[in-house]
Amino acid sequence: MTPKDKAIELHENFWSVYYADLAEDFTYKYISDISKKCALICVDEIVNTKSLKNRSCGYITLNERHIEFWNEVKQEIEKL
Repeated sequence: MTPKDKAIELHENFWSVYYADLAEDFTYKYISDISKKCALICVDEIVNTKSLKNRSCGYITLNERHIEFWNEVKQEIEKL
């Protein structure tokens, strides 16, 4: 999955949650802005913790390639 694909996936996941929960009088831009902020918070959490849970052997440290990927995802979210 590319950083752009991941950015879109995160944005759409949050979009669907907010769209389903909020009243119809909210604008597309308003809901989109909220979902982008939520997705950016997720990416920041991943990058700042610098570790991921690995199912088989506990926690693993993110390497530079992982961090680069998530930073690219963040850039793509900001473009949405």
